[in-house]
Amino acid sequence: MAQIYIYPTDTVWGIGGDIYDPETYIEIAKIKQTPADKPLSLLFNTLEMVESHINLSEHEFEILEKLKNLGTTFGFAKSKFKSTLPSEPFKDTEFACIRVLSSQIIDGIIEENDGPISTTSLNITKNPPMVDTDEAHGFWKKYASHTKFYEPQFDVQLSGKSSTIILFSGNDYSIAREGENIEDIKKILNTLKND
Repeated sequence: MAQIYIYPTDTVWGIGGDIYDPETYIEIAKIKQTPADKPLSLLFNTLEMVESHINLSEHEFEILEKLKNLGTTFGFAKSKFKSTLPSEPFKDTEFACIRVLSSQIIDGIIEENDGPISTTSLNITKNPPMVDTDEAHGFWKKYASHTKFYEPQFDVQLSGKSSTIILFSGNDYSIAREGENIEDIKKILNTLKND
C-alpha cells in the first residue's frame, strides 16, 4: 500500500503521497470517496526540485519565483515533465498542476518521500476543505488512520481560500481560476510582461 500523508498547507489541510506511485491516487480516491482518475496537484518545496522534474523556460521560472508564496497553483503541459506521470489520473488532461510550498512539515514529508508528493484538499469530495487542526485530526481518525498525520507544533492559521491557477502554454499563460491574492498576482504578472 502506498504511504499517504495528511498535512497542513498554506490554504487548507492536504492529503498526498508519492507522485509516481499509481497506488497513491487509488488510495487517496478511496479516502476522499472520489474516482481514482481525478488528477491531483503535485507539491514541490523548492524551485530547484521543480527544475529537476519539469523543463522550465527562464520566463516560467521567473513567474514561479515571484508567485509561489501567493497561494498559486501552476499548470504545465504533461510533455514538459522529465518523467512520465501515472497514466490513469492524468489520462483526460494535457496539463498537470503544481504548487511550490515550503514549511517544516512539508519539507520533512518531501525528504521522507525522497521527492515531490501529490496534493489535494483533505475532505470527502463535495464537502468543504478543512482548515481546523481538530477537524483534520477527526477526519484522519475516522477515514484514514492508516496514513501518517502531521500535526503542527503550533496553531496554524490556514486561509481556507482557493489558490489562483495559472496555466502555461508555450510562451504564454492564462489565469484559469482567480483565488486568493489575485490582485497582487495580476500586478506582478503585468510587471513581468512589461520587462
